[in-house]
Amino acid sequence: MRKMFCTAIVLLAPFSAFAQDVAVDANTKNGFIAVVIVIIAVAMIAHMLYENLFRKNLRTDYTATAFRNLRKEKNLGDMSAQEAMTLESELDEMIAQWGKLPNEDGEMVPYPLKNSVVKKSLVTLEKAVAAMPTNSRIVERINDANEILNHAQRRQFNGSKAMVVTSIIVGIVIGVIVGRVDVVVSICVGIILYLLGSRSATFLIADKQLKGSSGSMLANIISSLFMGVAQSKTTATYGSGSTKTNNAKGWISLILGIVVMVALSALIPVIAVVNYIRNYIIYW
Repeated sequence: MRKMFCTAIVLLAPFSAFAQDVAVDANTKNGFIAVVIVIIAVAMIAHMLYENLFRKNLRTDYTATAFRNLRKEKNLGDMSAQEAMTLESELDEMIAQWGKLPNEDGEMVPYPLKNSVVKKSLVTLEKAVAAMPTNSRIVERINDANEILNHAQRRQFNGSKAMVVTSIIVGIVIGVIVGRVDVVVSICVGIILYLLGSRSATFLIADKQLKGSSGSMLANIISSLFMGVAQSKTTATYGSGSTKTNNAKGWISLILGIVVMVALSALIPVIAVVNYIRNYIIYW
């Protein structure tokens, strides 16, 4: 995590210089719009870095003894049987809202698959901890649920690596040919936003896999484009029985794929913003 944070800071260094240059030109209309865009981009990056690096995990080491000691400090006795029954009922209701996910042994186990369910579960578990349960079974259930929620909220890159590589190449080519620093910096910022914005919560990835979707939409599009290259070999048969291979369709598919990849690379800042909204705002 520390390595990711340091890398992001290093990558943002040229972006900071670009922001200063834009600020100098803020007296013009275009300069003002550019400053607004810079502020929005910085806010997005800050939000995503917080979600990936600084959001604390839920505790999974609660004990009945520790809760009992807390109750003693507040001059409270052990949790009554009725309180324990009510709390277990709330935990049962929470688990009932979860979906099912196969574990390593292939057994279907409860797992939250929606952001709304995760939020409700967090509230339920916070109330459960605040109740300071002294029933060891309830404490174990709280620890287990917290461990599952920690895993569900952990983020993983779910974008297209080919997209990142192509964008880097396009940025280098533009930098050499055009020689405009602002264009190169915008592509670099787009790549940073894309790398961070494409880090989906594990529960989102699991939900898509259960629905038969593998990888991101962009990765599937790119895969489909270049799949045509491998399947486009054309063989012509002549009257004498001889055959000749014509790869014209393959070359056309390859050129089309490269053109689309370059176009997508130019749009990577827009794609990154879309991914940010999907993975960090609406969790879709």
